Amino acid sequence: MDGRPPIAVPVRAEIVIDLPVPASWSGTRHNAALRGEIRPTTRPDADNYCKSAMDAINNIVVSDDSMIVDLVVSKRYAAVPQLAITITPLPALTAQGRAA
Repeated sequence: MDGRPPIAVPVRAEIVIDLPVPASWSGTRHNAALRGEIRPTTRPDADNYCKSAMDAINNIVVSDDSMIVDLVVSKRYAAVPQLAITITPLPALTAQGRAA
C-alpha cells in the first residue's frame, strides 16, 4: 500500500489462482491446460485459497475483509504459479441506497 491506509469502503475482489500443470501430463494435455481447455478441479478448493488471500489483505489493503462485497474467483493452470488479487473500491451507498 506504499504507506497508504487500508481501504475503508466496500470493494470488489478478483482473485486469480494460477496453478502449475502436473509434470506427469503429456505435452498435448499440458498445452491444453495452458490454453484453458482443461481447468484444475483438484484440491485445495478455490474457497480455501480465497480465505487465505482475504486473511492476508485484512488490515493491510482493506480495513476489514468484511468490506469485500463482490468476489470473483478463478482457478486455472499457468506456466508460473501465483495468486493475484485485484481490489477495486466501489461507490459507497447510504442506507437509502443513494451514492454518498
